[in-house]
Amino acid sequence: MNPLSTVVRTLSSHMGRHITTIIAAADPDTELSKALRNHFILSRRDEGRVLLQQAAEAGEIRPDADLEIVLDQIYGPLFFRLLMGHAPLDAGFVEGLIGSLLVGLGTSPASGKRKPATRASRNKAA
Repeated sequence: MNPLSTVVRTLSSHMGRHITTIIAAADPDTELSKALRNHFILSRRDEGRVLLQQAAEAGEIRPDADLEIVLDQIYGPLFFRLLMGHAPLDAGFVEGLIGSLLVGLGTSPASGKRKPATRASRNKAA
């Protein structure tokens, strides 16, 4: 299971409902908010950053991609669905999200060449 699917599984669980409450109600400067940010959110971003760096080095995504922005593009929609509850947070969503992101990440402005994304590269990028 890829790291993003693990995050989705966690957020879709009973624990995810608690995380939603903490995020929605918390002052970002409280110890609880800092702990959530440091132990859950930043750790997941670190994992994702490593995978994105590997994908860039392997030529699977644009080498000039701003990985911090890409991480925001990946995790932002997860937390938006978690907080708004307007649509399911599930494996189908993860697959569609990563597929959409890889379309943009697969083209280098410098070369204009596009390397098609494979299912393996979509899983790696998360």
